[in-house]
Amino acid sequence: MKNEQLVLTPGNIHYLPNNIPGLLNDLKQAGLISAAIGDLPSYHFNTGANFSSLISFLGCNPSIPESGKPGGLSVTFEFYNSGARFMGGKNVSSPRCLNCKHQFSDWQQLLKQWQDNNNTRITCPDCSHETLVTGLNWRYRAAFASCAIVINEISEGTALPADELLKILKNFSGCDWFYFYRQV
Repeated sequence: MKNEQLVLTPGNIHYLPNNIPGLLNDLKQAGLISAAIGDLPSYHFNTGANFSSLISFLGCNPSIPESGKPGGLSVTFEFYNSGARFMGGKNVSSPRCLNCKHQFSDWQQLLKQWQDNNNTRITCPDCSHETLVTGLNWRYRAAFASCAIVINEISEGTALPADELLKILKNFSGCDWFYFYRQV
């Protein structure tokens, strides 16, 4: 098992579906997921029949991991009733200012401040742009969210969510969805 993931999160970091069975049903109907792996409360699923249409694999001859085997390709849903959390992994790199691209090498300290007080604003030392730590450019390696769709065994840069999947998620949630890559 590579412990690499493609993670989809809503643009509204506080969004948490109030109808989880409805979301799962929509994604089963679309063919992203199929049978649950283990007990349903684990929210862990095999990939569905339309998975390779909803996730675009990149390259001339992509190697798509096999689903339905231990440690293989699967889809997990994460829900955090306690609110948004930082969802980075081992591959997190220093985020950048959206305005001037300043690199925040002290991001761990900024993250700690955010965890202590989610409304703490930071000021870029180069351009004086003010934002929350959640508003920095995490360069497709981290996000903040109250829920996530985790596609296990996808290496960084090898696959993207297709527009059709992003549209399904937006129609269900009412907000745009984004993606990043995580190593766990």
